[in-house]
Amino acid sequence: MANDLKQWAKDNNPNLVFEPGESITVVYKGYKIVPDAFNPGKEKVQYEVETEDGKTKFWNNGSGRVAMFFSGVEEGGLVTITATGEGMKRRYEIEKANLKK
Repeated sequence: MANDLKQWAKDNNPNLVFEPGESITVVYKGYKIVPDAFNPGKEKVQYEVETEDGKTKFWNNGSGRVAMFFSGVEEGGLVTITATGEGMKRRYEIEKANLKK
């Protein structure tokens, strides 16, 4: 039953939600610069993506490394994001993905 609640939370959140070690493949749909709610006066990037089930989700990230990666991805490109670590040690590995046949 707890897994049902966890899935409900993921499905109904407008943002991507990751479990430690989880990988998600998404279609990159673009980005915009938004204020960083945790660091007043600073900005971060909000990436718009489409999940495998066709839902539009957002991923907010202030990393320059991530921004440099996405600068080389065309809209409509597939990207795999993997969460590593927990809490303040959370990091993301990102790579271009290929269509699975």
